[in-house]
Amino acid sequence: METSSIIDSGAAQKIVSKYLGGGELVLDLGCGSGKFCGGLENCVGYDLPELDLNKDKIPHPDSSFDIVAAWNVIEHLENPHHFAREAQRVLKSAGLLFVATPNIFNLANKYFFLRNGEMRRFTKNSRHKFIMTKSLVKNIFDKFSVLEVGFHRAEYPYWIWFLDKFRLAPREWNGKTIYYVFKKL
Repeated sequence: METSSIIDSGAAQKIVSKYLGGGELVLDLGCGSGKFCGGLENCVGYDLPELDLNKDKIPHPDSSFDIVAAWNVIEHLENPHHFAREAQRVLKSAGLLFVATPNIFNLANKYFFLRNGEMRRFTKNSRHKFIMTKSLVKNIFDKFSVLEVGFHRAEYPYWIWFLDKFRLAPREWNGKTIYYVFKKL
């Protein structure tokens, strides 16, 4: 199974650990190798084809989990609305949803789009089906509030890092992956 750099680097666990108090039940959707769950207590993971996040009901009762995570999963879905509704259903009141996806706002993607008319990592040869724009985030995750938006894994020359470090450019220009931390309303 394939994992993503945000998991392989340990960044996903660090992001979630900021919100852990101890004893939380965690659900990892699209868990791949299970590496993310392996670093946490009380974690359950599902991967395809075991669970089709486009249409299947998550096999747990309402309000079962404190945290639901989907690291680099949503871009593979044809029906992200179903995914968001199911995550909202299985989360406890004020539960947290962690979602990561390729950062379409970074400079490399913008440049690639201007040159080729396509988004890098969303070409016809990739398995990515869904591009998560800012307006779609608001639409799909309307039953959540946004607690955090962050970026992982800078992949650009030092001068882009310099612009980001000194707030001379938007943070979204840097980083291969964008992640969101949502709180169930």
